[in-house]
Amino acid sequence: MKKGLDPEALTGKYPPKIRMYSKYERRTDTRTYEDRRKLYEGGWIVLYSEVLEKDWREKHEDWVKRSKSKLPKWFGERPGKKPGDPESPEDDEEGAADAPAIEDEEEEEEEEEEEEEEEEEEEEEEEEEEEEEEEEEEEE
Repeated sequence: MKKGLDPEALTGKYPPKIRMYSKYERRTDTRTYEDRRKLYEGGWIVLYSEVLEKDWREKHEDWVKRSKSKLPKWFGERPGKKPGDPESPEDDEEGAADAPAIEDEEEEEEEEEEEEEEEEEEEEEEEEEEEEEEEEEEEE
């Protein structure tokens, strides 16, 4: 019949294996028609997600098993510290560094909102002036 298949192979319970050649690997694909169909219909996503999940689990286990020792305490002058700065506790360094940044962002947002409000007020005033001018022209 078509593609050189044996007529006897078509009468069996399962479809015959069709040789598909990979353009890149130069070897035959021995998967059945059903297997290839599942891959083409989205089965590859399932297989790929299983591989990703397995890799993630391995990396997570390695992460959990790691040693959790703290870094040695810095002796001497802290890098980036200016002479004359008061001593600050280690726990508060992160919080103190983050707080001004948050305040700055809030101030910037408030300034932007005020500018937007001022622009809106100016636009409204201009519209009112235009309406008054139109009314005066209509009266004349």
